[in-house]
Amino acid sequence: MNITEYVEAIIPIVRILRAEKQRNPRGYKRWHLWYLYRQSFYGFIEFLDPQSHRKVSRRAQEEFSALGIPGNLREKTWNDQPAFDPNRAIFHLEHTYTGDAFRRDIDGLRDNEITVDRIVNLVQTKYFVAWILVEENNQLNQLGFVHNRPEDPFEAYRQAGIQLLD
Repeated sequence: MNITEYVEAIIPIVRILRAEKQRNPRGYKRWHLWYLYRQSFYGFIEFLDPQSHRKVSRRAQEEFSALGIPGNLREKTWNDQPAFDPNRAIFHLEHTYTGDAFRRDIDGLRDNEITVDRIVNLVQTKYFVAWILVEENNQLNQLGFVHNRPEDPFEAYRQAGIQLLD
């Protein structure tokens, strides 16, 4: 499967939920399809290059190196984490571009703009994740960046004093 095929599978869900939102603005999120739509966002990571779409905070990289773990933290996935952080107590794989931001971007499109190319481009230009420390994630949360991020999501990290490495 590639990103195009993945997006082709998601578009019908988007269209159904848009129609349901118009019919039932207060209840459309009760449908299981809403859960599937929300979860589909996390699958995009499988199609993006780790070197260009995964960031690492300076402190997380330093901690990773200090633990003597072989390899590059940037190349590690969420599924790899239990091997180097068994309780997920040290590191957090954070979506710099959140699912809420993605859905807002999709909601901002007109019906005829919901195309495979448009969504693939949106994901390829905005979807980033970052390995940060759990305590850095707590800093983001304390500043109110759980769901609400600036248009430039990296601004949230700057405001929290989190340095992301290129």
